Amino acid sequence: MTCSTKLRSCKVTRGPCCTRPRIRQVPSKRAIYSTNRGAALASGKLRTARQFSRRAQDIARKAGFTEDAAFSLAWDALHEADIGNYRQARVIAQAVLRTARGIDARETAAEALALSGDAREAKDLVEELRRRFPQGTVIVNASLPTIFSSIELQRGNPERSIELLQQAIPYELGEFPSLAPIYIRGQAYLRARRGKEAAAEFQKLLDHPGIAVFSPRHPLARLGLARSYALMGDESHSRQMYEDFLALWREADADIPILRDAKREYTQLRQHVGQQRSANSGFGRLGVESGLLESAHVEKLQRRPATQQAQ
Repeated sequence: MTCSTKLRSCKVTRGPCCTRPRIRQVPSKRAIYSTNRGAALASGKLRTARQFSRRAQDIARKAGFTEDAAFSLAWDALHEADIGNYRQARVIAQAVLRTARGIDARETAAEALALSGDAREAKDLVEELRRRFPQGTVIVNASLPTIFSSIELQRGNPERSIELLQQAIPYELGEFPSLAPIYIRGQAYLRARRGKEAAAEFQKLLDHPGIAVFSPRHPLARLGLARSYALMGDESHSRQMYEDFLALWREADADIPILRDAKREYTQLRQHVGQQRSANSGFGRLGVESGLLESAHVEKLQRRPATQQAQ
């Protein structure tokens, strides 16, 4: 019986092989740090999350789990890209590629590179993974299209981005894609100024909190909804979603780019609503470009027809 077989049998026999504490204890200790990292990210505490992440990765490396450490580092790169730290995301992703050969780490690094603007490296990784794992159903049909979709979004082609994600629909609620197709589709609809469709995607994230539980994309979905409602001209719901997001991130690091964008958008929204109320006018259509893939900004307002205001 091999050592690994013995270790698997420990759950039943609790024999001598169970006296190897390093194998038994490292994953659980590392999981604690990883969970704390996720909780910190979900509330925007980026510096705290980085500390927990480094601890988890150090434990994994010392135990010989180099691919696990690289996968964790790749997630760090993706999170940095999600919140607008693009340069940091690219640096971390490149560090992952120097050490990792596994599908999880390299695919996640490719996502981070696509979101942070390194289209060439991301495309090369997609082609590599497609060659190495041609029968990987989820990665071929969900993960890789999501990377291509992110590239097109960065290039300013939101409709093409949406089109590429069609084949991911049957797989997007699985654990492996981690809601990425839904999240990127929501960003693409925002960029295409299709507020109603964008809102449906972000709501889908909120409706599935058990998938990728500690992903910062769950709270960021509220920001996506705020921007979606603004595009729809729904001032009340837009303001509520901004307030919900800012409440969740009330203790977040103040220098996070996406948080600065959200605060600026919310301030401008309130100022506009106050001006309209004082002038006894209706709420216009607030155009908000997605700030998740690039710096958000609030455009000029266009008044709705009087018939819509009466409704």
